[in-house]
Amino acid sequence: MKEIAAFFNLPFEDIQEIVYEISQPMYDHTGDCFFEGSAYFVAYTIYGARIEIAEIDSRFLQIKKLIEIDLSLQNNKVLYTRS
Repeated sequence: MKEIAAFFNLPFEDIQEIVYEISQPMYDHTGDCFFEGSAYFVAYTIYGARIEIAEIDSRFLQIKKLIEIDLSLQNNKVLYTRS
């Protein structure tokens, strides 16, 4: 997990949780899509901060290769929780 934490530019000791999250598409009252949805790797710190790495960021693919699990069926998958 320390390798993944390094992508967030945070000391590992400051990370409370790392999660894979998916935001669903959003539609306005007419049914038009104004947000297509996205996937993120998110680090929550012990200080209450939330740091995101979105799928358009090159670091996203690097993290995805490191974890080596199929994320296609995952939604809000916890990858690490500080004990």
